[in-house]
Amino acid sequence: IELIITDDCSKYFNREEITEFIENNKKGNLENYFIIKNDENIGTVKTLNKAVRKATGDYILFFAADDKLYDENVLENFVNSFNETERIITAQSIMCDKNLDKHFEKYVNEKKALENNMKSSKELFEIMSENCIYSSGATAYDINIIKKYNYFDEKYKLIEDWTFWLKILNAGEKIYYHNFSALLHRDGGVSHYNLNKKLPPHVIQYYKDLLNAYKYNVMPFINEMSENNKIKVITKYLFSLKIFSERSSEIQEEYYEERILFFDKYKIDEEKYRTSIEKAN
Repeated sequence: IELIITDDCSKYFNREEITEFIENNKKGNLENYFIIKNDENIGTVKTLNKAVRKATGDYILFFAADDKLYDENVLENFVNSFNETERIITAQSIMCDKNLDKHFEKYVNEKKALENNMKSSKELFEIMSENCIYSSGATAYDINIIKKYNYFDEKYKLIEDWTFWLKILNAGEKIYYHNFSALLHRDGGVSHYNLNKKLPPHVIQYYKDLLNAYKYNVMPFINEMSENNKIKVITKYLFSLKIFSERSSEIQEEYYEERILFFDKYKIDEEKYRTSIEKAN
């Protein structure tokens, strides 16, 4: 394996300490390692693209410093899962407490994920347009597919996974779920932020990335979706616009026109949409 450690200009990163730890604990299967330390904070997306460009292996898996691989078989399970048609493999992620001891729940609905393996790229795109249904840290890539689609989209700062998946599904690629546990994920990060607290800048940026994912990767294709999925996606996006705008004056101002002109902008029959919602309720 090749180990790439990236640091996006955090306050407490000690390159020497990490290098010493690796040298003292590495096994024979570690062929190479790199440490990439950014001089300024550039965000997750650009940082991961730097890692991909540095990597020399065939496959790559990303996970955050506060998470942990599920067991010693994870990398082998991923490698054995890849073939010529399955170039993005995702697996199960277990939500955990701060110490990664207590396991709360499984992130991925296994039954639906296995059913999704049989769906077309278009069908999976529509499902993924409502929610990011897979775990980033439990997903491995044939590195060439990331390069084929010009790396992760750098108009986003923090969200590399969902935006990339929407792009490649819309282009006809597939994501395949394999039913093994890959990651222990510590709850409470930016994607699970406590809404009772005041929003710090990085959470506001995360919300902007989410809204822009809908705006640029989903809504241009909304009228090509099946009616049922179309209603679900519109409802989720409008709800997100409303909630995030209520929580941040910055978002409220930036996405004002998106909210006000929504139905005209995306050529959606508002009356038909409202009627559909009333029937559903």
